[in-house]
Amino acid sequence: MSTINLVILVNNPSSTSNTIRYARIDNTSTPVYTTIPNVPNSTIPYIISNVPNGQYFIGTTPIYSDGRTCPEVSETTAPCTGINSFAASINGDGNIVVTYNADPSVPSVKVNIIYPNGGGGSQIYNNGDVITIVPPVNTYGNYTVTMQPVCDSDTGFFGISTAPAIVSINQPSGGVTAIVTSSFGSGAATVTAITGIPGFSLPTSPLTFANSPQTGVHTSLSFGTLSFAVTGTTGGDVVTLTINGTDVISQQPVNGASSPYSFSGISFANSDSIVITFFSNL
Repeated sequence: MSTINLVILVNNPSSTSNTIRYARIDNTSTPVYTTIPNVPNSTIPYIISNVPNGQYFIGTTPIYSDGRTCPEVSETTAPCTGINSFAASINGDGNIVVTYNADPSVPSVKVNIIYPNGGGGSQIYNNGDVITIVPPVNTYGNYTVTMQPVCDSDTGFFGISTAPAIVSINQPSGGVTAIVTSSFGSGAATVTAITGIPGFSLPTSPLTFANSPQTGVHTSLSFGTLSFAVTGTTGGDVVTLTINGTDVISQQPVNGASSPYSFSGISFANSDSIVITFFSNL
């Protein structure tokens, strides 16, 4: 653990001794004070050695030989500072990008995020790191982002947070419909997973005739790969994928023994309507 020394310089020549109290005050609203009584003037400057690195309040009260005391003389050590500029935005992939400038004397920075659903998180980065944060899936609304200078991560010596930056992630306008028809394996077949569609996963897995259709939202995809896994097929079962009513995958055969299946080179925009249909072609 990193430590520092506190040096007390207050000296009232007409007093005989001093009462010294000190407490760490960064990142707390309830400082815990340590008091050192009867510190002779002859020992001033007085050094308190090897306290955890942080910001401290130090109070010195001179005491006279007849018991009289003077008002406490206080000082505060330097806080952790150094964030010169800070901003947050959303990039084309829907991720949160944090841009900042911090003084070279600050070794690290801490990014704090409050999610629209009330959750959140914090992460420490080296000063100068490129910061891109992937938000949680299907969590839309305003994200509150702040940054703190980190002077000593070992002792938790952080500076105060910046003013918040508010960034919004809006629910995509596109839609996904996955459908199992009544003729798909006479209701015996199930779809256990559909992957590769950004922002979408099966609300209820597995997907069966009984719980279809299932719907959700998606973001854009550029020449990506869609995959799905099927069990319980009986022969003659197929899958189709249409985008805005146009077949992209047209009656491709599926067989549970060959699952999972992948189709590459798939592209669509946020606003495109996607329909995946599993059915029997017998």
